[in-house]
Amino acid sequence: MTKLDRTSKGGRAVAIQRKLGRPIKFIGLGEQPDDLQPFDTKQFAGVV
Repeated sequence: MTKLDRTSKGGRAVAIQRKLGRPIKFIGLGEQPDDLQPFDTKQFAGVV
């Protein structure tokens, strides 16, 4: 997933993940290739 909506739950990314049943492995935090980072569910949800 390279674009997250500005909602607190990741917007469409979470809806797509639920619909397809596939994990989100990486997220893009910018526009450069180095901005692609592993997705950490707990960190994203603010649990950590």
